Amino acid sequence: ITISIDVGVGRGRARVWTCDLTHGYIEINADYRT
Repeated sequence: ITISIDVGVGRGRARVWTCDLTHGYIEINADYRT
């Protein structure tokens, strides 16, 4: 997904990594054991 934001101060670039740690995700995976 690409998100563009223009704040009028020149060009820049960033990369963000994220994960799904919402309550629903944790609840679904709470029973898994390694």
